[in-house]
Amino acid sequence: MYRWSLDLLKPGKVTPSGHRWILVITEHYTRFVVAVPLPDKEASTIAWAFKNHVLSVFEAPAEALVDGGGEFEGEFEKLCESCLIDKRVTSPDSPEGNGHRKGGLHHQVLPEEILLLSMD
Repeated sequence: MYRWSLDLLKPGKVTPSGHRWILVITEHYTRFVVAVPLPDKEASTIAWAFKNHVLSVFEAPAEALVDGGGEFEGEFEKLCESCLIDKRVTSPDSPEGNGHRKGGLHHQVLPEEILLLSMD
C-alpha cells in the first residue's frame, strides 16, 4: 500500500463519548477506507489514530497525502519522519490533489448510516 490520504470530517454532532471528528484514511489503489472517531483534531491525536489504525495493521506507506491543516504538523509529522513516510501537502483548493473528488471521497464511500455508527 503505497499511498494513503488523510482527511477530517466533522459530522456536526458530538457523541456521548465526546467524539467530534472522524479521521478518514483512504488507501489510493484499493480505495480501502479506515474511519476513526476522534475527540479532537490535535496533531498528537491524528498521529495516534494513524499509528494504531493504519501503521499497526498495514506496512508503512511511502506517502501520506494531507491538506495544509495544523493537525498534520507536529506529532503527526514526527511519526511520518520516523517511519520514513513522505508527507505530502496537497493544495487546499483542490480535493483531487488528495485523491478525493469534490466533496471528499468519504462522502462517496461512507453512507450517512456508517458515519453515524462510527460516531457512537
